[in-house]
Amino acid sequence: MPDTSIVTIGFMSPVSAFRPHLDSFKSLVPEGVRLDIQEIGFAGTSRSDFEGRTELILNKTSTFATEQGWEGVIVPGAPVELNNPGLLERLQATLAIPAVTALSSCVDSLKAVGAKRVVFITPFEQETNDRLKAHVVWAGVDATVAQQAFERYDDASEINSEQVYKITSQAVSASDGADTVYFQGALLDPIPVLERMEQELGVTVLASNLAMLWAILSKMGLSYSVSEAGRLLRDWPGR
Repeated sequence: MPDTSIVTIGFMSPVSAFRPHLDSFKSLVPEGVRLDIQEIGFAGTSRSDFEGRTELILNKTSTFATEQGWEGVIVPGAPVELNNPGLLERLQATLAIPAVTALSSCVDSLKAVGAKRVVFITPFEQETNDRLKAHVVWAGVDATVAQQAFERYDDASEINSEQVYKITSQAVSASDGADTVYFQGALLDPIPVLERMEQELGVTVLASNLAMLWAILSKMGLSYSVSEAGRLLRDWPGR
């Protein structure tokens, strides 16, 4: 007989369900929540791989949600969403369960922590960064993007936690008064040093995967307090 005390959340990884940064994310999933990571299966990470894939995303997500008995779903990937306008609205119209996306969770979490000025740190190319910034500014949050530190998206997977800390410290110093840092693009994994960065740099630090987890559980009327996960998951502000 299934354990009805367990909440099952689907997570539709754009490329792979087995990248190392997902391990640190899974370690902070609250007790009583099961994260089921599945793949959309894009061949790569370029804009051409993502454009015009709304129907593929909807079909795969709907199939997994039904087969796996999901109660909520996360569809991550800011570049995926930027290249498939209206994705969240289509998900909400298609699925019988709550859904969140990278961009909706980003805006909601920034507003929940009262961010006045955010600096984004991403592994994306300039065009994607510009579109990400425009989306957040349109939603009413002052935003800037840290100077690009990577030539290629996958370069972000090769740096360690101390390098993440250094990049973040430099971004905060150069940000002209940012009170919040947002890591969009989980390949650049801030989770192992997230708590330390908040304490030592004096800013709120949000990681995209954790923000999406907070957003979907909050949307389902659930709240938790997770230690070592930074202010958002520790204090769990309302949406």
